[in-house]
Amino acid sequence: MSKIETALRLASEGFHVFPCVPNAKTPAVTAWQEKATTDQSIIRKWWESDNDFNIGIYTGSFNGGEQSLIVVDVDVKDGKPGQKTYKEIRNKLGLNTTRTNITTTKGRHFLYLSNTKVKSSAGLLGEGIDIRSYGGYVIGPSSIIDGIEYTSDWTDLMKAPQSLVDACGKPREKGNVEQAIDDLDTDGAVERTIDWLINGAPEATEHKNGDHDTFTVACRVKDFGISQGLAVDLMYDHWNTAKAFPPWQYADLATKVSNAYQYSVNPLGIANAQADFPEDLSKILPPLTPKQKLYYVKPKDIKTDTDDIHLIEGLLSHNAMTVLYGESNVGKTFAALKFSYCIATGTLFQNRQVEKGAVVYVACESSRSVLDRVVGLKEYYKKSNFDLAVVPCPIDLLNPKNDVDNLINLIADVSSDLGNVKLIVIDTLSRAISGGNENSPDDMGAFVKYIDKIRHSMKAHMMVVHHAGKDTAKGARGHSLLRAATDTELEVVRSTGSYSIRVRKQRDMDAGNDISFQLNVVDIGVNQYGKTITTCVMQEQEVSAAEDFNDLPDLTDREQILMDVLEANEDPDNSLEMDKLRPLLKSHLGFFQGKSHRAFCNAVVTTVTKLVTKGSIKFNKKKQTVTRCVTTVTDDVTVH
Repeated sequence: MSKIETALRLASEGFHVFPCVPNAKTPAVTAWQEKATTDQSIIRKWWESDNDFNIGIYTGSFNGGEQSLIVVDVDVKDGKPGQKTYKEIRNKLGLNTTRTNITTTKGRHFLYLSNTKVKSSAGLLGEGIDIRSYGGYVIGPSSIIDGIEYTSDWTDLMKAPQSLVDACGKPREKGNVEQAIDDLDTDGAVERTIDWLINGAPEATEHKNGDHDTFTVACRVKDFGISQGLAVDLMYDHWNTAKAFPPWQYADLATKVSNAYQYSVNPLGIANAQADFPEDLSKILPPLTPKQKLYYVKPKDIKTDTDDIHLIEGLLSHNAMTVLYGESNVGKTFAALKFSYCIATGTLFQNRQVEKGAVVYVACESSRSVLDRVVGLKEYYKKSNFDLAVVPCPIDLLNPKNDVDNLINLIADVSSDLGNVKLIVIDTLSRAISGGNENSPDDMGAFVKYIDKIRHSMKAHMMVVHHAGKDTAKGARGHSLLRAATDTELEVVRSTGSYSIRVRKQRDMDAGNDISFQLNVVDIGVNQYGKTITTCVMQEQEVSAAEDFNDLPDLTDREQILMDVLEANEDPDNSLEMDKLRPLLKSHLGFFQGKSHRAFCNAVVTTVTKLVTKGSIKFNKKKQTVTRCVTTVTDDVTVH
C-alpha cells in the first residue's frame, strides 16, 4: 500500500493520523495533537501535497476521542533487552495478542484500546519498554526510514487488560498554574536559571528516561520564577543542544515545557527567594559561577594550541566554515563530494592527512544529480557503502519558521547511526535561502546565523557551496558579510581542459598552492532506451616539479626566508636537521604570523615541499634533513 492508502485505511479504523517528515519521525505539522484526524479529506490534502510524508499515529485519542491507545513499544535497538523484558511483563500482566507493528529496527509496537487515559512513559515497566499513550504518538505502517519500511500484521485491536492500565498509571490532569511570587522573569531569576541550565541541570538521553529528565528540567526552571514562554527559549538556547541527546525540536521542547508548567505540583516561582526570603537570595540558590561573567587572561597564562588537528591537513579546520564557490559547470559539486568521500572514508586528499568522520550532504539543488554522483563514487572506488548521509530535500535556512531545528535533529540521527558528523555540506546557498536576497545584509546575516547555530550545535565543519559573482575577481556572490564570516574560501575554476581549486582565504593557515584536478567519467548504468548513464568523479592531480614550476624560477618571500635561514645555519655538507630548522623559522618574524602551532608546522612542510619541487633543496625522509642545492629535483617530497 502507498502511504496515503495506509493513512486512509488507519483513519477508517478510527486512528487519528497526521503527517511526519519524509524519512524521519518528526511531525511535519505543528500542534499535531490537535490536528491529528480521521477526516479523509484533510488526510488526502496532506499526502497529496507530499506523498513521501511518513505517518504519525496520535496515541492519545481513538475513534473521535471516545477511546485512546496504549502502545507497548518494545525497543531492541543497540542491544536493548526490550524483547526479554516484554516476555516477562506479558506473563505478569496477562497481555493478550493484539495488532502488532514492526519498526525499522526490528522492534515491536503492540497496540491496545483503552477507555481510560494512561500516561506515556519510558522504562517505567522495565528496561527497553516504553509506553505511548496520552500526549504521545508512534510512527505508522508504510512509513520509511533509511529505506526500511514499518509494517503491520493488521490483526484486530484488543482491549487493554486492567492490569496494563493500572501498571501504566493515569496522567495528571491539567489545572491552573499557581504562582508563588508576583514578579516573573526578573534579571536575577533569568541569570540563575541560565547558570543552572549550563552548570547544574541534568542531561536527557533518548531511550534512557530522556522524556522524564526533560520534564524535570522544565519543572525546575518553573520553580525559579520563569514564565512558560521564556522557559522554552532559555532551555532551547542554554540546555538543549549541549545536554539533550539528540536535541529536541523547538516545538517538541515547547510541548514538554507546557506539560511541566501544567502538571507539576509546585507553584510557579517556589524556588525563587522572593517566595519566602525576599531580602537574601544567596541563602536559597547557589551564586553565579565565573563562567557567566566577563573575564580576562594574562599573557603568561596564554599557551599555544598544539592540539589543533585539521579535518583535511593544511586546508580545512575542525568546526570551521568554508565557502566553496565558482561559476556554473566548473565542478563545484564534484569537488564537494570528493572532500566528503575522503572524510567519510578517511582517505588521503592529495597526500594530505584526513580526519575520518561521518558526513551529511544536504543536496537542496539538483538532488537527483547528486545521488547519481554518489553512485559514481561507489563505482569508481569500488565501495558499496561509506559514512555519508545524503539529504535530497529542499531546505529553508532563512525564514523564522525554517528547517534549522529539523536539520539539527536529522544530523543528530546521523551521528547516532554513523558516528560523529565531522562535515556538513549545504549545496547550494541560493537554494537554502530560496526567496531571499543574497545581497541583503539582513538575509545573508540570517543565513550565517543559522549556519553557525547548526555548526556549533553539532561541532562540525560547515561547507557551503555557492556561486561566483558576475565579476569573478570579487569572489563569491552576495553580501560581503558572508566572506567576513568564512574561515576558508575556495574558488573552483576551469580553463581549457583543466580544473583547479584556488584558496582565496585562510583565517589561520597558509594558503598553499592551487589544487589541480580532472573529472574522470564513470558509467553508472543503462537507461530504458539502452543508453549508458555516466557521471564524473573528481581526481586531484599530482603535477611533476618540472611541469609545475618551470615557469616559476623566483622564490616566494617565505621560500627565500627558509633558504636564507638554511644557508646561515647549515652544516659543512649544506644540510640541516628539521628539528633545528623549525625553531629557527619560528623565531623569524617574517616567516609566519599566525597563532596556531599546527598551522606553522604546515607552513614549514608546504615551503619545504615547494622548494624540493623547484630543485632548490633536497629532503632526506629517513634522516629528516634538508640539503641546499641548485640543480637537482627529487620526487621525494613527503615531509613529516
